[in-house]
Amino acid sequence: MTSSSDNNGCSSGWFTESSVLWPGQKSSLALEGLRPSSVLYSSQSEFQSILVFKSAQHGKVLCLDGVIQFTERDEYCYAEMMSNLPIMSHDNPYSADRPPSLLGLAQPSKITTQITVLIIGGGDGGVLREICRHSHIFKITLVEIDPTVITVTKKYFSHLDKGRPSVFDDPRLEIVHLDAADFLAEGEHLEEFDVIINDSSDPCGPSERLYSPAFFEEMYKSLKPNGIVCSQCESMWLNLDFACSMLSANASIFDNVQYANIMVPTYPSGSIGIICGRKADSNGNVGCCDRPGWRLGEEVSEELRYYSGKTHRSCFVLPKHIQRRMDKAVRGEEGGEGGYSYDDDDDEEEEEEEDYDDYNDGKGEGGVCVIS
Repeated sequence: MTSSSDNNGCSSGWFTESSVLWPGQKSSLALEGLRPSSVLYSSQSEFQSILVFKSAQHGKVLCLDGVIQFTERDEYCYAEMMSNLPIMSHDNPYSADRPPSLLGLAQPSKITTQITVLIIGGGDGGVLREICRHSHIFKITLVEIDPTVITVTKKYFSHLDKGRPSVFDDPRLEIVHLDAADFLAEGEHLEEFDVIINDSSDPCGPSERLYSPAFFEEMYKSLKPNGIVCSQCESMWLNLDFACSMLSANASIFDNVQYANIMVPTYPSGSIGIICGRKADSNGNVGCCDRPGWRLGEEVSEELRYYSGKTHRSCFVLPKHIQRRMDKAVRGEEGGEGGYSYDDDDDEEEEEEEDYDDYNDGKGEGGVCVIS
């Protein structure tokens, strides 16, 4: 369905975001040629408004409920990091029927179980595309409440698969059209997934339930031992109070919690946050997510434009005042920035650590699992 610019955020040749999450500012993109005819699709599904338009500088754009979900120009920034941070942090990247030879890796010290991934939301296909690059992924379940998002994505953004078969046709994929809170309710998927990626839209409308402590608890229960949950968590520049409240809630449930920041130019303030929560393994050991646990094969590494070992580590390095607030949130402390002693010597110690800059670039000798 194609419509005029009425009531879809487009006026006088410009699209302007509308959201209660960042009061006092709005982001705008020019339509191609400043023409209302550049609106390719505008409709109201059962759950949300959906808009696709052709922009002047950023290619085609997908918006849900008046908020930009991605543009062709920079969608890979979010998709690559949101998917590869948890996948590359997981300590078990190999499976018996998908040996390391398929990954371009050296023989690991042991072969471990097959990796299962749950994607919550993600109907735009970006995170799914990046997950599908990894041949060691055994099964992918995508729970998207709104089937119209997938239909629109297939019609207007299929070229992002770069001539390959649609990621929505991957034989490892199962698509479930259901509210993810209902999907995980009452422990129906206990310890089923190695990685859960909560790629939901902003915490309002149909996604509001997916930011509640009760839902975090359900995700934790659905993880296998040593599993990882990666959740979208708004911008640390615009929504620091919200991000800290989410960190506090997650820290009361998960065995380790960390916050990462990704640069995405067309998102509000140019960045988006991710919370990574880990579950202890069967021996009670708790891993972290702030460095890759293994090395990408060269073939996959060559295809990526944002993610690398460098960007993996660097996205967990936050401005000092934000790190202080978040450290307090993780510890369950209330209040502002005061009362926290920050030792600059910690920075010097970090700089003296082993250099991992080229750890994930697919070059050099074969990959071994590195745990530090």
